[in-house]
Amino acid sequence: MLGITKRSAIPLYTCCAVFTFAYFVITAVRLFAFLTLHGIDGTTSTESTSAHKGASGLKILCYDALLLLVFVLQHSLMALPSFKNFLERHGFAPVTRCVYVISTCTALQILVSNWQAVTSETGPLWTTGFKWLLVLVHCVEWIVIATTVLIVDYAELIGVKQIYYHLNGQGSPMARKSTSLQRLYSHTRHPVFIAMMIILWFQPVMTADRLFLAVIWTLYVIMRSKVDNEDVRYLREQAQRKENFLLSRYNHTCFKFVVKT
Repeated sequence: MLGITKRSAIPLYTCCAVFTFAYFVITAVRLFAFLTLHGIDGTTSTESTSAHKGASGLKILCYDALLLLVFVLQHSLMALPSFKNFLERHGFAPVTRCVYVISTCTALQILVSNWQAVTSETGPLWTTGFKWLLVLVHCVEWIVIATTVLIVDYAELIGVKQIYYHLNGQGSPMARKSTSLQRLYSHTRHPVFIAMMIILWFQPVMTADRLFLAVIWTLYVIMRSKVDNEDVRYLREQAQRKENFLLSRYNHTCFKFVVKT
């Protein structure tokens, strides 16, 4: 970073990494509460203020659409190579990913804090008497998401590993990954698409605003994903390699049955 000596960079970069990780965890917890705990107490209110009380459903959806637009623009524009190159040219290469993650978390925090619920005299679009069962399903999917993030190298995903490698003079961690994995990452950074879709669509209480949220985020992820047959083949090969490794290491009949099924 310009104007920063190597000695002063260590505490500065360390603080940046710690802050990014903490902010990421806090945002994930708030997103969990926003998406999973919505409506289980019999209400459909969110953390928003009462500024739009009495407003029509259309006006509220327009307001929510602006919040989604902030997230979409941030998530798309800051992912462009030109933006990354701009940061790198100005000496911010080690923290480029951290800047992206912090900005994404901020956009999500704004969305969660200001989201407006559409209330109606006729009630939500649909509800279920098995709310806690769906909450349990959500929890399972969140565990899947957390596990997947750990598997795909969460330290690199949130930018902490980039800082560590830079401070130790090891270059970029992405350069150490295979060409096939780099290609997959360039096509998608959302390896938990199905789990997130289950969370978005299997809601205990589905109001108009939550349906709007599910539709927009689903379309956005689909449009942003460029996974092709070569990426799918790579994922299948990696899954087969891990299966063979586990079967060779834990040579047990019961384990073989679990893996095969």
